[in-house]
Amino acid sequence: MATNCQVTERAAAAAHPSVSVAVLGRMCVGKSSFLNALFSVDDVGAVFD
Repeated sequence: MATNCQVTERAAAAAHPSVSVAVLGRMCVGKSSFLNALFSVDDVGAVFD
């Protein structure tokens, strides 16, 4: 089973292929706010919680 960070990286890579995984890895600590900022959809955070 994928960790929250791995799922976040895959989702972000699918949405924004040009974003590097290294940058996403550093953002994993704030994954909820990162997802909200990336997708601008409140419901996305619930999927990964």
